[in-house]
Amino acid sequence: MGYKRKARVLFLCSGNGSRSLMASCFANQLGASWMEGRPAVLKKQGHDSVAADVMQEMGVSCDGGDLDELNEALLNWADLVVLMDKLAEAQCPPLPHGVQKRSYFFDDPAELADSAIGQLESYRKIRDQIKRRVEGMIGGLKMLQKASE
Repeated sequence: MGYKRKARVLFLCSGNGSRSLMASCFANQLGASWMEGRPAVLKKQGHDSVAADVMQEMGVSCDGGDLDELNEALLNWADLVVLMDKLAEAQCPPLPHGVQKRSYFFDDPAELADSAIGQLESYRKIRDQIKRRVEGMIGGLKMLQKASE
């Protein structure tokens, strides 16, 4: 069982939402006892199916991980807002009282795909970085519970 209740984590990025989608899918699968993740973007754009495809390669489903455009209800729902890129940090509105904020920046895999790396490799690289960060967040929640026992 998680610390008191599941932490509600809103993963926010600009652009296509691939980073926030991957992070929320990891949070909901790997950290299901500890956190509930939701993906959001500053401004809704087209769907990025490559992110879901590379997640599926690892056996992580992103079904039901619809991207929401940032709104007041999402901010009020969250315990923690994780800003996934510098633009999201710069344009994030003030948070409600008690909502914490963290900045964990990741390159946009769609932009990296235009380089020599290639599309699938760029998404896999960012996916793996996001997975390590989410695993660290889960570890922190486990430590909080241990300290409270």
